[in-house]
Amino acid sequence: MVQYLYANNINGSLVDISNVTHENRERYYCPSCGIEMSAVLGNKREHHFRHKGDSCSYESYLHKISKLLLKWRFDNNYKFEIAYYVTQNCPNTDCCLRDSNCNTNIKELHIINLKDCYNICEIEGAYSGFRADIKLSNSDKPEATPLFIEVAVTHKCSPEKISSGVPIVEISVTNERDVLHPLIEQKTTEPLLHQHITLSNPQYIEEKIKFYNFDRIIYPCKQLSRFIIYKDSNDYIRGGIEKCIGLCNTVIGQYNKASLFEIQFDDSNLTKRYKYHIWYFGISFAIKEGINIQNCRICRNYNSCVIKLPTNKIDVRTKKRFFINVPISQLNDNQFNTTHQANNCRNFTYNAQFITQILNHFKDFKYCVSKPYLPYSKG
Repeated sequence: MVQYLYANNINGSLVDISNVTHENRERYYCPSCGIEMSAVLGNKREHHFRHKGDSCSYESYLHKISKLLLKWRFDNNYKFEIAYYVTQNCPNTDCCLRDSNCNTNIKELHIINLKDCYNICEIEGAYSGFRADIKLSNSDKPEATPLFIEVAVTHKCSPEKISSGVPIVEISVTNERDVLHPLIEQKTTEPLLHQHITLSNPQYIEEKIKFYNFDRIIYPCKQLSRFIIYKDSNDYIRGGIEKCIGLCNTVIGQYNKASLFEIQFDDSNLTKRYKYHIWYFGISFAIKEGINIQNCRICRNYNSCVIKLPTNKIDVRTKKRFFINVPISQLNDNQFNTTHQANNCRNFTYNAQFITQILNHFKDFKYCVSKPYLPYSKG
């Protein structure tokens, strides 16, 4: 006899047999045909629901319950993820930031949270002459193509629906739990070793979840930052880093109109352990390009230069504060303005050896000059 794991209560809410006890059980009805069902809670057999009268087709019940469970998953979770195989391949072969990650030619799982793309989940939703078991759409973008989720119990997706171009996730279902598993594409053509198949877990051999009309090639996008040379309110030339300005496929080559010079680089470089901060590379590169940028940190006298700073001690006789000589190399930007000091210091001299050392250290650093320096732009 067929055993059912789900039924509707008198309020029409779906009930899992695992949540039913002798104390809380009530009247139940088949989600497919509406006939009353009873909760069988014996000690010898697995708990289940059973039709009181003639049972409907198990395939019809399975198809209906699968759609209800999928909608419940979508509506009651902040994530509804799918994962399918793609190949990363950036078509911009001349990009100065191109590296091995831009064209791997290796198939890897691409994970999408459908809740980020869609906010409406309809059972038996219609689109372009087709009716989907589950249709996902976005109320903020009603003109956008929806996504279909199809439950295959006895019938697979029709060739016409597949050729429609609508993204389709087809789930082969043999029991109620199938639609509760992660929606992950399996690479059945891979060696069995790579499929993590065991005697207790043989189902991965079968391709139970199929993906139609999904882009199988994605463009890997780097998050970019940039080093920028600009003039401050005092007309001093400064250098600074702007983090996370955008993805390479949209912002590469774009620049700030107020800047004198810019280079862009992969944001991930900011977390790499270089001997020197990338700011030093930007400053050194700008000097190499002929920009007269002055800062104590690139001065030949940086490690020997001192500055008088007031202390908390007061001279009892004169009632004035004592001052102390502090090496400027021990002060941070909040304590000492290295740009202002360098521009007003008659002893400022570029540390050519240090600048060359910086440039050599970053010789393999990938960057893009998004705004070349033009001498007449100095103003």
